[in-house]
Amino acid sequence: LGPRTTRRLRGEALLSCRREDLPGWAERLAEAAALGAFTTTPATTPWAGARLTRSEQAEAVAASVRRLVADLLPAARARMAVLDAEAGLRGADTPAGWLEQVELLRGVRRTAQRFSAEVYRQSLADVVAATAGPSQRRADGVRMGWWRRWRLRRQARALLLPTAVPAGTEELHDWLLQARAQRLEWQRASGRGGVPQVPAALDGAEAALDALLAELDAVAWALPERFGGVEGLRGAALPELSALLRSLHEDEGALGPLPRRTVLLAELAAGGWQPLLDDLGARWSGEGSVDLRAEVETAWWAGVLEAVSLADPLVGA
Repeated sequence: LGPRTTRRLRGEALLSCRREDLPGWAERLAEAAALGAFTTTPATTPWAGARLTRSEQAEAVAASVRRLVADLLPAARARMAVLDAEAGLRGADTPAGWLEQVELLRGVRRTAQRFSAEVYRQSLADVVAATAGPSQRRADGVRMGWWRRWRLRRQARALLLPTAVPAGTEELHDWLLQARAQRLEWQRASGRGGVPQVPAALDGAEAALDALLAELDAVAWALPERFGGVEGLRGAALPELSALLRSLHEDEGALGPLPRRTVLLAELAAGGWQPLLDDLGARWSGEGSVDLRAEVETAWWAGVLEAVSLADPLVGA
C-alpha cells in the first residue's frame, strides 16, 4: 500500500529535519511499532502509558507490585481491622482513610503524653478561649475578663501531666485546640463514642500502613496518569485497589518492551512526528499494514511543499 497520510511535519521540527535524517526517523518509528506502539492500549494492559524509561525502573516497580499484592496490602488490612476493633472506630475503605485514622490516634497519643484523660471528659471551649491571645479572642468575638481568664488558665494547667511543660500560654492553647479537635473527630469516626484512647495495636498498624503507603507511592509515580498518581491510589476503594494491583502483577510481562517504547515515542514526539503517530495509530492493523518509511517521507515532503508555498506567493498561487 502506498502512503496515505495527510499529516505533515511543520515549524521548527521541519526546519531541523533534513532529508537524510528521514531513514533514522523511519527506523525509530518501525522499532516503536514492533514494540507495540500502535497495539498497546489501556484495553490490552493496565501498564499502557506507564512513565518508565529504563529497565531498572520497570524491575523496581514490578517488585513493588509483587510486595503489595503478596504481603503489604493483606498485612495492612489485618492490622487495621484489629486497630479499629480495639479503638472502636468504623473501618475505613481506602488507604487514605486508614491514614486519617492512624493520624487521629497519633494525635491522641501525643495528647495522652501531655494531659490526663480528663481533657477529653470536659468541655474545652472556655479554656481554649481563655488561653488564646488577645488578637485571637478579638477575632473569635470572645469577651472574657482578666480574672475569669486567669481561673480558666489555672484549670487548663491542672489538666497537664507533670512531665508536660508547654513553652507558654500560646503552646498550651495549641495543645488544647488539638485535644478538642481530636475529641470531635473521635465522635465522628467512632461507632460507639466514648473517650479517645490509644489502643495497643497502634504501633503495629502504624508500621504496616507506613510500609504500604511507601510502596504504593513508589508504584503510583510510574503508573499512567489515568490512575490519578499518589492521591488516586491512596484514595482508591480497597476492592478496586486490590484488583488493580493484581492485574498489574499478572501482566508483568508487558513491562519488558515498555521502557524502550516510551523513549522512542518521546523522541518521535519531540521531533514533531506526533501527528503522524496519531494518524498511523488510527490506521494500523498489524505489521505490514502501512509502509512506515513511505509515510515518513510523505509527511516530510508535504511539510516542505507547504512551507515553500507559504514562503513563495507564486508557488502558493
